[in-house]
Amino acid sequence: MACTQLTFPIFERFDRLIHAITTTRFDGDDPFNLADHVGPAADRAIERRRLLCRRLGLDFSKLTVAEQVHHGRVACVDAANVGRGAEGRSDTIAGCDGLVTAEVYTPLLTLSADCPLVLIYDPRRHAIANVHASWRALADRILTNAVGLMSERFGCQSADLVAAVGPSAGPCCYQVGDDLVQQLPDDLRPFASSEPRRFDLWNACRRQLTGAGLSDANIQTIDLCTICDDRFFSYRRQGSDTGRFALLAALGR
Repeated sequence: MACTQLTFPIFERFDRLIHAITTTRFDGDDPFNLADHVGPAADRAIERRRLLCRRLGLDFSKLTVAEQVHHGRVACVDAANVGRGAEGRSDTIAGCDGLVTAEVYTPLLTLSADCPLVLIYDPRRHAIANVHASWRALADRILTNAVGLMSERFGCQSADLVAAVGPSAGPCCYQVGDDLVQQLPDDLRPFASSEPRRFDLWNACRRQLTGAGLSDANIQTIDLCTICDDRFFSYRRQGSDTGRFALLAALGR
């Protein structure tokens, strides 16, 4: 089977940005699970990460991974912590669900099995954020925090930022309970429909990004539902033992 990976069309005009969204199929390896702690053939996840980096022309030893604990913390990747998590979950950057960097050729990796993975790029300051935007992380303002950290560390201006929201559980399928809705901040509650109760993760991400100052025209949602689309791992469709697909992003020179 041929290599299968996706990119965000909104970033096509930026030749200094490298990124890919993986699916369950990659060069005949199916399922292409990139989590070393769960899912099919998890013992081969690091080998798969090496393959992905090699395909994109990136140095695996610099691959940096967030722990992903469904909170709003975002960490900055620099010379002191580059390469954390490349070899597995035990060495990830602890306690965070998002990473930002201005280091070139330093790939950032986030994993998902229904949660949106969000890429934010500043073409003027040449900096990125790669964020695991689960509903709990959104409730904890993770995208606001990512934009804030890019501003603090790299001098990014919100008006310059371009963002894309990757495949996730879609509003067509993502049924939730009232308890989830009660934990959302007021500005995100309108994205939870009433009957049946479903949560629109895509537009919730868009709302948090525009609230952080991004132009709506600079935000793209890829609108692929992981519960519907079997090209992606899905916790809701397949259960807790499913694998994880990934968003990998790096800055070129």
